[in-house]
Amino acid sequence: MFLRLLTRRPASFRLLYSQQTASPTSFFTTTTANNDDEKAAAIKTDPNAHYKRPTLKDAQCMPRHVSEFSSTLLLQSALQSDPSAVRERLVREIIAVDKVSYPEANQIVNDISAANISGLSTLTMPYYTGIGVGFVMAWACLPFVFDWGTAEWFNAKYVTMEVPEIQDRETWLEVGSWTW
Repeated sequence: MFLRLLTRRPASFRLLYSQQTASPTSFFTTTTANNDDEKAAAIKTDPNAHYKRPTLKDAQCMPRHVSEFSSTLLLQSALQSDPSAVRERLVREIIAVDKVSYPEANQIVNDISAANISGLSTLTMPYYTGIGVGFVMAWACLPFVFDWGTAEWFNAKYVTMEVPEIQDRETWLEVGSWTW
């Protein structure tokens, strides 16, 4: 019930009495009943009968691929960072500037994409190397903190801090509290 109250439109927005509406701003056309009895019956059987519904022709004419978009819709989609719309926008730009056909422009965009990806592994190698070294070092630090033998060796070699009593290093947690 609450959702229905939220989705109700004021009477000025309802298209109850429209006849075959088609304008540049509307995306679909609808046909509604001609007399009041048919309208009332339609509303009783379907509570959303006053909303516009697409016809079969509208559904068949709807663009199914980004290459079928109008220029306005393509630009809006590209501005919203839709990758396929951005790519299609580049294809159309190549068609306009280079004066080539759609398949040729599409091949040029494929070549550009392949050239962009070609050196990607070399450029990302330092990042993956850093991540790998970080993981190895994180695991290698565990014995230096929690193992008594390794902690004692490291203390004797590099730190030279006083060693705790035997009763203060009985568990790995006590060794960890001493090393920290």
